[in-house]
This record gives sequence, structure tokens and C-alpha cells, in this order.
Amino acid sequence: MMKHEQATLVVLAYTIGFTTAFIAFGITTTVPATQYQVESIVDSTQQATAITATLEERHDGLFMVLGDTERVIAAKAYDELENKEGFYNAIVSATVSPSGQYAYFCSQLSSDDNFCLNYIYDADTDTVHRVQTREGMHVASLNSDTALGWDKSGKLVVGTRTSVTAGEPWVVE
Repeated sequence: MMKHEQATLVVLAYTIGFTTAFIAFGITTTVPATQYQVESIVDSTQQATAITATLEERHDGLFMVLGDTERVIAAKAYDELENKEGFYNAIVSATVSPSGQYAYFCSQLSSDDNFCLNYIYDADTDTVHRVQTREGMHVASLNSDTALGWDKSGKLVVGTRTSVTAGEPWVVE
């Protein structure tokens, strides 16, 4: 009976040690947030109010902050098993539309990739859309200096492509 008690104490000691190490190294590790911000005027109840739309890249994902609402729009992948849509290895570029309704981001799925995939987050419908052309999903090379932003009419501009309408900036031509 003494051997079983000793074995139980050893297992308990290891469990406490691993839990302490997890807490010490997992939770207290801080990564500075990268912020992309735009001031916009939104007319919601016949009265204009200023709302700040912000994209923040944190240690666990890319967040859209609109007023007091926060949404994770892409999660950080920590291993190769998570290399799929909705996860990313790196955010190559990101920007918020002038209206604050849409957020563009280009995510790299794997550190081995030399390209990133383009997405638009629609804050009104809480939906992430692929930026697509008539030929399929559009990708942008990491090595090129791609022009990126929003034109005066609210359309997305990625390289030589521009969204068809400001209401659906994820469809480009």
C-alpha cells in the first residue's frame, strides 16, 4: 500500500508542477496588440454619432472592435493542424473601411506560404467573406508591393482590383 501512495503523490506533484508552469508561461505571456483604426460617422437614428472601428491583432487572434462590441474574426493558429480557414499564421495587412462597417485582412495560413488569402468582415451581418473574383478566390503575394485601401466611394482596392460595389466589397473585378 505504501508504493501506491508514493506513486499517487508523484503523479500529483507532476500535475501541480505542469499546471503551475502552464499558468506561469501561458497566461502571463503578453503580446502587444497591433491596432488599425478609422474614425467614421454612422447615421443610425437620424442623428450622427462618432464610432471608432478598430482592428486589433492579439496573441489569440484578430479582433474587430466597434464601439463597445468585440468580435474575433480570425484565430491565431499555433500548430500545423489548425492551418485552415478561420485560422492564420500571420496577418499580412489589414484595414477598416471609412464607414467602419467592413474590415479587410489578408491572412497567411502557414509560415511556409509565400501568399496570403484576402477576407472581408461585415460587422452588420457578423460574417467573414472571401474576397473573390469571377475566376475564384483572389490571393496576393507577400513579396509584391500591393496597393491596398478604400477609395472615396467606399470600394475596396487590392492591387489592380477594385470591388464591384461598396455594399459588397468582397466581390472584385
